[in-house]
Amino acid sequence: MKYRRKLFLSKNIYDLRPTDGTFASAMRDNVAFHARSCPEYRDILENFGFDINSVCGPALSRYRTALKWLGK
Repeated sequence: MKYRRKLFLSKNIYDLRPTDGTFASAMRDNVAFHARSCPEYRDILENFGFDINSVCGPALSRYRTALKWLGK
């Protein structure tokens, strides 16, 4: 997986900001792979109304929350 190396080699594993987007991208790719490969998993995602684009890291999540709060 292309993201594993970036995450593993980050200089400070406790500083999540630099790797936030990379981690979220890795999670989206992982969900997409399993949804393509496993019909049962895809059905579960569909039954729960899961949107793969909703997967985001903490920083992006806080930004989206702030935009909602501001009415944008």
